[in-house]
Amino acid sequence: AMHAVDRSRRVLYAAVVIGLGVGSAAFHASMTEWGGWMDLLGIHLFLGVVLLIDLAALRNRSDRWLVQTVGVGGSVAAGALWFMDNSFGKYTAGALVVAVAIAEWRISQTDLRPDRRWLGSAVGLFGAGLAVQWLGRGGGLWCDPAGVLQPHALWHLVAAGATIALARHLFPTSGPRSEGRRLS
Repeated sequence: AMHAVDRSRRVLYAAVVIGLGVGSAAFHASMTEWGGWMDLLGIHLFLGVVLLIDLAALRNRSDRWLVQTVGVGGSVAAGALWFMDNSFGKYTAGALVVAVAIAEWRISQTDLRPDRRWLGSAVGLFGAGLAVQWLGRGGGLWCDPAGVLQPHALWHLVAAGATIALARHLFPTSGPRSEGRRLS
């Protein structure tokens, strides 16, 4: 059976993935500064929650600690991102990606998540999506504003798949904490 901790963390992860979609939609639908802020906030909350789920697993922290830390950290991030130039957000998001990579490296030295295949899938998908995004940016090799297939839209689809693969990594259905239960 799934532990309450797993369920709580899955719900938190699902909430920030939904927040990613809401923030992205707010930006793409409005093309406003506040829409850009919502998009960046969604990205930062997603990366921050992944980092905090990792840290909670490494340090055996409670869900209460996790939720309180997300609340305080998310509030600070929301305020900082509101006053920060939106173009700077890619650097702070990049710093969070590095922090998640370090936390995942530390987890790889434990038996918390021995199967790393889903993490490899998530990293591969995010990487492929970012490559498509980069090639499709304004002036990029695949930039064709009149084209039917837009690379940025493909980025969103691939990134959505990556969030699923990452969820499978963060919340394994088999392993030391679930007594061998496996989803097929």
